[in-house]
Amino acid sequence: MKYFSETVALDVLTSTALFDLIQDLVFLMEEEHETFRYIYANPAAFNILQLQENIVGSPIENVMSPEQAEILIEHYREVQSTKKSVEFIQRIETENGEIVGETVLNPIVTEEGQCKYILAIVRDVTERERAKRALIETKEKLEVFWENATDPVFFINTEGEILKVNSAFEETFEYSEKEVLSRKGSIVPQNMKAAASTLVKKIMEGETVNSHETIRLTKSGNPLNIISSYTPVRNANRDIIGATIFYKNVTELKKAEKDLQKSQEKYKLITESAFDIITLIDPAGLIEYVSPSNEKILGYPDSAYIGNPFTTNVHPEDAFGLIETVTSLMEGDKPATIEVRFQHQDGQWIWMEVSPTPVLTDGNVTQVLTIARDITERKRLQDKIAKMAFFDHLSGIPNRRTFDNRLQAAIQQADRSGKKVAVLLMDGRKFKQINDRFGHDTGDAVIKEMAIRLQAAVRPVDTAARLGGDEMGVVLPELDSLDLAEETAKRILASYEEPFTFNGYDIKMGAGIGISLYPDHTANEKQLIKFADLALYEAKKVDRDEYIIYNRT
Repeated sequence: MKYFSETVALDVLTSTALFDLIQDLVFLMEEEHETFRYIYANPAAFNILQLQENIVGSPIENVMSPEQAEILIEHYREVQSTKKSVEFIQRIETENGEIVGETVLNPIVTEEGQCKYILAIVRDVTERERAKRALIETKEKLEVFWENATDPVFFINTEGEILKVNSAFEETFEYSEKEVLSRKGSIVPQNMKAAASTLVKKIMEGETVNSHETIRLTKSGNPLNIISSYTPVRNANRDIIGATIFYKNVTELKKAEKDLQKSQEKYKLITESAFDIITLIDPAGLIEYVSPSNEKILGYPDSAYIGNPFTTNVHPEDAFGLIETVTSLMEGDKPATIEVRFQHQDGQWIWMEVSPTPVLTDGNVTQVLTIARDITERKRLQDKIAKMAFFDHLSGIPNRRTFDNRLQAAIQQADRSGKKVAVLLMDGRKFKQINDRFGHDTGDAVIKEMAIRLQAAVRPVDTAARLGGDEMGVVLPELDSLDLAEETAKRILASYEEPFTFNGYDIKMGAGIGISLYPDHTANEKQLIKFADLALYEAKKVDRDEYIIYNRT
């Protein structure tokens, strides 16, 4: 491989040899006839960018696109005129896709003060930029939850630096988001910083931490008792890119616990004013007291609980976990928060976050105090955010990501069972004309109706998904032959024969379907989708609803 132009001066040649073994991309550029030409590129540049050997000695216009060349020449001119280094970010197209390069241009100045050569060092920061974009996307998805949360919620990166906080955080800790991001002050006490760093490290290794008790400081220096939960956040590649942290300020509740031991009257005043449900349990597991907020949240008066087991109206699936949590606390274990469903008087289930605390007399547990907060809305928003990752927001059926996952799982199962997998790709007919004639609201309604009919036409074990626009796909696992795939395609097409009525219009729907079969047509997952798409292309040529099976010939 030839890396150097034959005309490069010896002293320049010697300096560039230092870069042969580094991983960054290195180029040496020489000014020539109002432009710049390549006189050196290190092996990393050739390997990563798949460069041709003849670029050495070539002007930049022959290697880069006109737009890219113009931008680079402008930066080179700036280095020549200022004789100072210039840094910028550039995007470079390669045969394997786009990379993001963090570029530094360094002038090579002669004793006469001339700058004929420029050394360019490009560091591949694609993964860093991808992770940065993923963080931003994750933050946007959580925005709806954060803005409605009454407890402090914030997001950190892998270094433990706070990237975003909600309004409850600002209100609780008296710092604005701008102050937090500019590192003006810290909510972590100085003597707890090492423990906080250790905790962040655990989270970035994949651990989920619930009910971690700690102390945090407000801007004015007031300490707050905090119960925190840490959840790792992953990108589409399952890499951990940060964490979401939920804080519950239990300062007042901690104070209430102390006051409880001093004055039963003061305890009663606090509990009867609390928004959360406060319950007092005796050593036999029977409820001695429940706060009036219970009737506001669950609809039952206190008489429905007093004297009854603390599992009264608890969902059967959650009762054992609650019993285990309270029992272990009575036996001396540390408090642990648990999420439990309680039945409302109207029959619905309410999600509650239950935090039990031992009540000690002379060092012995004589009672258990539980504080239960309604987290139904939080659970609903969490489920909604989770669903956004796997289901199409318009049609409500699985999205491309779920389709790919189910296809991969079906192929793996077929390899074990010796059966087949069919892929059906489908496009609606004249969908653009529907949009143009009736408007996009009607187009959206048609897509929803297509999805409903598609799901009704397939088996429960099949996966019907929206892949984009009016394109949909079906994964048919565990097939003995192609017959079932054809029968399914016929049912789907038949389901679209009846017009769809919307806003007083009868809209005729139709579709073309392409079919490919694993492993008969190919043993490669991507090829399987490609062959179904080729068959779909042939089906769309026919001026009627039709399905076509992929044919190699």
